Amino acid sequence: MPQALDSARGSIGRFLHEATKCAEIECGFSAMLSAFSVILGISEAVYHDNRIVPLIMWFFSKMNDKTSWLILPTAASHDQNEIGKKLADLRNGLAHEFSMPSDVLLAKNIQSATEKKDRYPDKYIINIKEFLDAVRKTAGEIVDSNPQAVLDANPRGVNRATAILLGDETESVPLSGSSGRGSH
Repeated sequence: MPQALDSARGSIGRFLHEATKCAEIECGFSAMLSAFSVILGISEAVYHDNRIVPLIMWFFSKMNDKTSWLILPTAASHDQNEIGKKLADLRNGLAHEFSMPSDVLLAKNIQSATEKKDRYPDKYIINIKEFLDAVRKTAGEIVDSNPQAVLDANPRGVNRATAILLGDETESVPLSGSSGRGSH
């Protein structure tokens, strides 16, 4: 059932909380896929597109703290479209091909990312923890500025409900950086 982003804050926060838990136990692929689920859901609600690459590029364009989680290859351009496409390639590789682009590395923390920078000067290095923090912050800002945007406006014939994990006592997790209105 379609719902406004404002009323989905708790679910969005829960997905990002689960992603953070995955990252803490070094399950980076799972963490990134959960983050991409949030990115795509929010982007589809606000940007009104259903194509993966434009949705990820739109969300990426809203992120203000890219340098906190992304180390660019030494010779790479800082072209935002190219980086957005690289993120979409990463999502598609993880979700559909059990792979990643050959010029992208995931790092579990800032220390690991910094250490890999000199060893892999031709790679994009994404610090997973900082990426998740940036997604959380950006998601909160987008929800704050678009509280009535409809999540899953085109449910594709599937009856959907808030994601529930049995055995998890956490009903919802607040979305950091947001006003907290509508948390369930």
